[in-house]
Amino acid sequence: MKCLINCRKIQTGWTKKYFYDISSYMVRVANKPILEYYIEFCSIIGVTDVRIVMEDAEPSIEKYFQDGAQWNLKITYGSSRENEQLYSIIERNRLLFSGDDLLVVNGFVFINYDKNHKEYDFFQENTDRELVDEDRNGLIYLRTRAVHAPAKTASFQKYAGTELGFFLLDSIGRLFEINMKLVNGDSDKYIMSSYNNEEGVFIGQNVEIMKECEISKPVIIGNNIQLKYLSRIGPAAIIGDNTLIDANTTVSNSVVYGDSYIGSSLEICNKIIYKRRVIDPQSGEVLDIVDNFLLSEIDSKIFRRYFITAIHCVMALGLILMQLPLFIILRPFISAPYLENSYWADKTGSNKIKFGDYKKCSKGILNKLFFKLSLDKFHLIYLAFTCRIFLAGNKPMMATDEDVTLINELPSYHPAAFYYSETLGHENDEFQSRIDELYYSFHRSLSFDLKIIVITLVQRLFRDINE
Repeated sequence: MKCLINCRKIQTGWTKKYFYDISSYMVRVANKPILEYYIEFCSIIGVTDVRIVMEDAEPSIEKYFQDGAQWNLKITYGSSRENEQLYSIIERNRLLFSGDDLLVVNGFVFINYDKNHKEYDFFQENTDRELVDEDRNGLIYLRTRAVHAPAKTASFQKYAGTELGFFLLDSIGRLFEINMKLVNGDSDKYIMSSYNNEEGVFIGQNVEIMKECEISKPVIIGNNIQLKYLSRIGPAAIIGDNTLIDANTTVSNSVVYGDSYIGSSLEICNKIIYKRRVIDPQSGEVLDIVDNFLLSEIDSKIFRRYFITAIHCVMALGLILMQLPLFIILRPFISAPYLENSYWADKTGSNKIKFGDYKKCSKGILNKLFFKLSLDKFHLIYLAFTCRIFLAGNKPMMATDEDVTLINELPSYHPAAFYYSETLGHENDEFQSRIDELYYSFHRSLSFDLKIIVITLVQRLFRDINE
């Protein structure tokens, strides 16, 4: 048997409101990505090959799952067009599944299965079967003959058994509900990423539990956790990897996602904590915390980020020293309009930064020289030197709701003085600029940043000034 996993983007928009910096299918349930549950289910029932189809490439998914050897199967990756029909996706990938039965996992769902069962009635009948909702989200099973024909022409038999099921992941409340189901007993049906040393307790590696810390079952605790003096964890608490719970803090009936710091003397109940965010799963409200002593993000790549930031600052300082004399001389004679706008400072959609842009002006030799020497970026280079933006990175996005959506489609967002689409001369082409920004986000590196800065500075010297 083989499997096609169709990662439908249309159903996942709600996740960006809460988990702004990760792929929707990498959002975790009980400390494991949702997509990993699909892969493990395939491994349990004997699937040999899995094709993961996505509308937008997600490097984080390919990096995490790689070729599938860890799950004793082969994983390949494909693409689909936005809102493409399922039968069309199956037809385009049919050669991969030729001669085998095909299981299709369609949409953003959580599969209800049992790791102790390797055979299900769903796969036993000699007919095509489906376990889906009205929008065909769920599981579809195509016998060998049906793989060679578009799924829209197949005759399906509705599966009504009790061995398999699924939950549609359509809200933050449903995600919280599934987490609570697992911590309150359903975890026995799945392969957990923690050790089960006693009933109701799953605990990972490198967990430090300090004196008089109280653990109340059931709990799921990840790897690299510190539980400080007099903290109280549980009942019904899920703690993600690389998390620190400070002294005298209570976490119950809640999910704390990884890379989070929870301050001292707090009470977290019926909440989801994601880095600096407190999420109420019932109302869907989000509270962003700015006080680092209450909640903050633990950056596992902090040293690398500091190194890159330091290099950017040094380069920015060098450019400032070169440009300053020319800027002082030319600026009083420049007639180019200077317009100030607000831009998004990061992917959260809550932090903004204000700075101005010079509108290009080709009238007069001094105006041309001002832009050719990149003096119109002098103030942006200064912002990069003060670490408010990056020297090289993404094209700054206006602080509008529409641009928040665009930012959330990027794997990362680093507003900068110099950016890739400008290097290619596409800064005024919205569609091409978006493609360029995706490419940059997938390939970002220090050497790439240096290349962008140098090429842009040189090209601006010789490029015509178009107003």
